[in-house]
Amino acid sequence: MSWLVRCWEEPREQPPDEPVLRFMVRDLKTGEERYLADPRELGELVSRPVRDAVEAGKADESPQESPQKNPRSGG
Repeated sequence: MSWLVRCWEEPREQPPDEPVLRFMVRDLKTGEERYLADPRELGELVSRPVRDAVEAGKADESPQESPQKNPRSGG
């Protein structure tokens, strides 16, 4: 999984207000782009495929078999 993340500040319309952080995330495999204004969305967007991959890996694992005795070790 690879992403390109850009972050920049945009000034608010009212000068005394703090600038707003903006994000652009591009999935380098699919080319899909998302524009975000909330850093929590960025974390969720990036962590979701990682969580899904971990969960898929757990589902693919077969139950542990009992260890086989090694005839060379005498066990």
